[in-house]
Amino acid sequence: MNNKTMKIYTTSLILITILSTISTTCFSASVIKEEENTINLMVKVYDENQNEITDAAVVLQPIDGDGYLVNEYYTLPYKGSLLHYFGEIPTKYSGLIGIYQLLILKMGYEGMWDGLILPPDSQHTHYEREYTLTPTSNGAVSIHVLNETGHMINNSWVYIMDVDQHGEPCGTGYLIPYVNETLGYYMTIPVGPSYDENYYVNATGQGFQSKGAVFSIKENEVTTVILSPNSSNKPVVQITKPSKGFYIFGMKIFDYSSVLAIGKIKIEAIAFDYDTNISHVDFYVGEQLMKTDNDKPYTWTFQKGLPLQIQYTIKVVAYDNDGKNATDEITLWKFF
Repeated sequence: MNNKTMKIYTTSLILITILSTISTTCFSASVIKEEENTINLMVKVYDENQNEITDAAVVLQPIDGDGYLVNEYYTLPYKGSLLHYFGEIPTKYSGLIGIYQLLILKMGYEGMWDGLILPPDSQHTHYEREYTLTPTSNGAVSIHVLNETGHMINNSWVYIMDVDQHGEPCGTGYLIPYVNETLGYYMTIPVGPSYDENYYVNATGQGFQSKGAVFSIKENEVTTVILSPNSSNKPVVQITKPSKGFYIFGMKIFDYSSVLAIGKIKIEAIAFDYDTNISHVDFYVGEQLMKTDNDKPYTWTFQKGLPLQIQYTIKVVAYDNDGKNATDEITLWKFF
């Protein structure tokens, strides 16, 4: 057996040993499957006289395994008198468990909330639901929170209170949820003794200065609040790849509780700043600088590890144009 054959044989034996060890300990690993199925949902909405309502906002939001709303939603458009509000919903919106919150909103009517179980399996692909909305004497509040360029901020915190004759906040306050691009932050609230339809609104969002002021709010009209950037914010950085799993030469084989890699692997990060631009992103192994990346996408390929070392700390540091920085890091187990 020559030296080249011996090297190939030895490397193969090491790989087989590592994979055998991982397969016996990785009891929680699961092979990745791409789910491309969809479920069809048709929702019929009627008023108190059983007339069909065609201009409501029908929003479906998935709930994860811990009972929390997922930060994604699917809006069902109105498709006519045959399909009503209809959508072909990718199973990725269900978190693979098929539990949703359905929200139906229309000016002048009480909001409708319902919990739905829509299993995304091959035997159940089409669902129908029917709802009747109740008129309300409460006031409908629709608030658009925009940044300085006029784009909607959908992760803001919006709070509204009634005001007294002096313009000071008083009475009960309401936290208003974000619904969609059309309604913005929307809900119905009891009509209070507000003077001249004035209400105190406080809106704030990550990376923006909080704004609290008295606004004249009228039904069926949109109130706009514009927030200014907060210049004291640091940039935001996150290592997006690799995620937890087992990789061979950069290809993910299965999920795992940590990051394991054989051979080279690409490190990818996202970075942004609410106030200014990102200047550059540095990639480190431990405390050793490996690469400075000045342009998106921010990536670096970890080619070869150190002799007799398999555990590494991968650190990414993002700098903005004001010199502020932020850090993210992961632990990587790398063989070869």
